[in-house]
Amino acid sequence: MALGLETVVRFLETRYPLSLAESWDNVGLLVGDCAMPVRRIMTCLTVTPESCREAVEQQVDLIVTHHPFPFQAVRQITTETTGGRMLWQLIRAGVAVYSAHTAFDSAATGINQQIAEMLGLIDIATLYPQPIADHGPPDASGNLATPSSLVTPPQGTGRVGMLPQPVSLRELVEKTAQLFRLKVLPYVGDPDRPVQRVAIGCGAAGEFLEQAIARKADVFLVGEAKFHQYLEASANRIALILPGHYASERFAVEQMADVIADRFRDLDEPPTVWPSRRESNPQHFYVAVENSQ
Repeated sequence: MALGLETVVRFLETRYPLSLAESWDNVGLLVGDCAMPVRRIMTCLTVTPESCREAVEQQVDLIVTHHPFPFQAVRQITTETTGGRMLWQLIRAGVAVYSAHTAFDSAATGINQQIAEMLGLIDIATLYPQPIADHGPPDASGNLATPSSLVTPPQGTGRVGMLPQPVSLRELVEKTAQLFRLKVLPYVGDPDRPVQRVAIGCGAAGEFLEQAIARKADVFLVGEAKFHQYLEASANRIALILPGHYASERFAVEQMADVIADRFRDLDEPPTVWPSRRESNPQHFYVAVENSQ
């Protein structure tokens, strides 16, 4: 018997509780019939004409997208608009759509927690103010003891934690570029300044700069922010590392495909699961090469 959509939905709701989503968000099963069978699942960051076409051509039963589609209330579904055209194509092809979005951002196994762990942070907590575990004084090298708070990953908006020892901003930028496989990585701040307390907000989380400042972060790793937030960060002596919206989230939907496949691997008819192969970063960078002559 094929896997049912309702079973997949319940698994996703358990792993990424919808109660964690921001109030303005649109999460959960957005298109589909819970009674339908699911044999082929594709994850993606965003439903675009390219990923929509891939889903239809590859006979996908369920798209698990990070960014909700549709996001806002829909009055009409016609082919006169890009969004309407994609919805019409998916519905005609019998493709369901599920989004966890900010619930995925905030979950104990979600995007911000994953980034915090990739950076090797300790004493990881949510970004909104809460008591910070007492490490005791650092040793002569500035090293901190690993706290017991690592036992249970936190749930909630953003993350803040400590590097085991201070590093220069330049070193942290270099490590971030390696983690996200980036050749170009914008940042704000003095590259030689030591940093240790790191705040994290994937995607368009520049609005959480105030919380990062309140948590006395030395640096805020955020997918993207606005120019005036660069200035505000500089004025408050908090550095910014800006890997971009796509880079700060796409890796996690690739990992999500593995999580879903692993969860249902032992079924008689396990689903085929993959991250969209046609999705790509719409933002490109021109890097000038100086003439050596």
